[in-house]
Amino acid sequence: MTYSWIDDSSVISKGILKVYKTKYSSENTLVCNKTASFTSGTLICDVSNYTGKFEAYGYIVDGEKELGKLINFAIKTGKDVFGNTGLIIGVFIILTASLSFIWNPTALIVSLNLSTIAVNLIGFIDFGSTYIFAMVGVSILAIIFLKT
Repeated sequence: MTYSWIDDSSVISKGILKVYKTKYSSENTLVCNKTASFTSGTLICDVSNYTGKFEAYGYIVDGEKELGKLINFAIKTGKDVFGNTGLIIGVFIILTASLSFIWNPTALIVSLNLSTIAVNLIGFIDFGSTYIFAMVGVSILAIIFLKT
């Protein structure tokens, strides 16, 4: 993560870069905290050894005011996401697998879950683990109430 600033008027007294690894179940973890007391500069935070979701805050201090920017980004390894093409392929796989069992609602729900998990594992579409667990939980409840 790189944060750069240039001040031609020499009003800025320092720049700050803070990078946090975001966690939804607990407090975010501070990965990097860099400061430079110059009117222009570049701060670099190496996050290449991490995976997950991050928030980067860049500040420039102008007297008493702090002007900031927030950037959200994710770093993943082990699973490539295919972009828009993967999204289209993934949607077609999920629809085809699900609708091929349209004659039985329980089979349709099971095939929807399995195809969604498979598309996620392959990397066509990146579903979060919260979505996967919620989908499976709701599907189990639906199957129980269908009684087919």
